[in-house]
Amino acid sequence: MSLGRNLLAGILSVVAAKPATAQDVPSAGGDGERLYKLVEARLTAHFGTAPHVMHEIVSDKVHLDLLPFAPRPGQDFWVISTIGMSFVEMSVPPHVENGWFWKRAELMIALPADWPVPLSSEDLAAAEDSFHPLATLKRTARYPHLAETAIAPMQTVDFGEPLGPDTRMTAVLIWWPDFLPADAATIKIGPDQVVNLYQVIPIHPDEREFAISAGSPALYDLLKSAGAVHLYDLHRKSVVSGS
Repeated sequence: MSLGRNLLAGILSVVAAKPATAQDVPSAGGDGERLYKLVEARLTAHFGTAPHVMHEIVSDKVHLDLLPFAPRPGQDFWVISTIGMSFVEMSVPPHVENGWFWKRAELMIALPADWPVPLSSEDLAAAEDSFHPLATLKRTARYPHLAETAIAPMQTVDFGEPLGPDTRMTAVLIWWPDFLPADAATIKIGPDQVVNLYQVIPIHPDEREFAISAGSPALYDLLKSAGAVHLYDLHRKSVVSGS
């Protein structure tokens, strides 16, 4: 699918913003509303109240809504989180130790305070250039369910094309959130059942190759040293090549 069609599909998969509520969330084996409330409560405790929820119209494998948390005192950036990815367990390989711990997750991305996050029908109509971080978030969240696999920190997901019209980044690195206390990134939902909150960090093609050859921790250290793990900067240079 072309970049333009990917962006358009992402834009069309949300409707006009509605008040955040668990009422409209499809049930995941009768447990969807409970998971929604647990995840929303954890996010709200750290990022404030999301005044709107971006509801997905047509879903594939898993129903993915988005919760946008606006900048506020002490938090000079947007946090956008999926809600719904965790309603379906990921396919963790049987040989993975403590595999239960990695079965459920939600993804987040941090955007600059001046990013034009679409919050209304009017915003969505003009959102193609600015929506791509949200579309990338949803594509990444849907990937493990479509591929019947699992994603976790230190993994990368490559999309093989620029994530948006004004960036050369083509992949993402999954990591524990830079903007959330470590003990808040895992939500206990039952015996041997948790939902983990991960951060999506967009990366360049050569950065992904570096992660494969040198290891994701080495790439993360370079990104952190360059101040590139916190907010999405679509114009940043590669920390590997400098270009």
